[in-house]
Order: sequence, then structure tokens, then C-alpha cells
Amino acid sequence: GSVMGTLSDARDHFAELGPVKLIKLRSMRPFPVEALKGECDGLSELIVLERALSPGGGGIIGPEVRAALSEAQSPPRIHNFAAGLGGRDMPLEIFPKLLEAIRARDATRFAIIDVDTAKIAAEDC
Repeated sequence: GSVMGTLSDARDHFAELGPVKLIKLRSMRPFPVEALKGECDGLSELIVLERALSPGGGGIIGPEVRAALSEAQSPPRIHNFAAGLGGRDMPLEIFPKLLEAIRARDATRFAIIDVDTAKIAAEDC
């Protein structure tokens, strides 16, 4: 959908950041395990970008991807982020932020990449 269009435009706009492969998940059930394994073959890093949350569990697609690739010969390191929650637009600038986040990433399994914590009550951060 619109996220793939934004990411494709961003990849072209920020081409100096290096080659990036975009993979679009077209179905959820049955989950395309073998197709995903094939698409991820040779990748060292994989970003799963979510537009929805599972309360208490982080993303919805990330855990499915992690499970699907758990038995792959050489699975990529999986990074799970949410962005554009609440229907917010995702600007092209989300692309370099994602790439920067995976380089500096700690052991967290899930993060919301585009949260402006100044707009959230302190007790909710």
C-alpha cells in the first residue's frame, strides 16, 4: 500500500545510504513462510515495519516473521518497528531513521520509531 510507495520513494531519494531490498507481505493467512525465507536469503538485517500494535506484545507482523525465519539456514537479524500509528503519514525521512536505528539498536525486540515523546504524558512514556 502507501507504505511501500513511501519506502520506495525514500530508497531512491536516499540512495547514498546503500542498497536496500523492499519486501511486501501480500497475505497473512496462510503465512507465506517459504516465500519469505526465499526473499530473505542472503540478508543480514531485516526491518519489519508495522502500522498497528498488539497491546502488550508489540507489533503484529514482527512475531510472525520472527517465527517464520526461526528455522532458516542463516536468518537475518530482525528489527521490529511501528510507525505511522493512528493513520499518521510517514515522511521520506523515516527511511534514514530506520537505518540509523538498526545500527545503534540495543537488544529491544520492538520499538515505535516516530513517537514524539514531548506530546505524551510522562507517566505513559
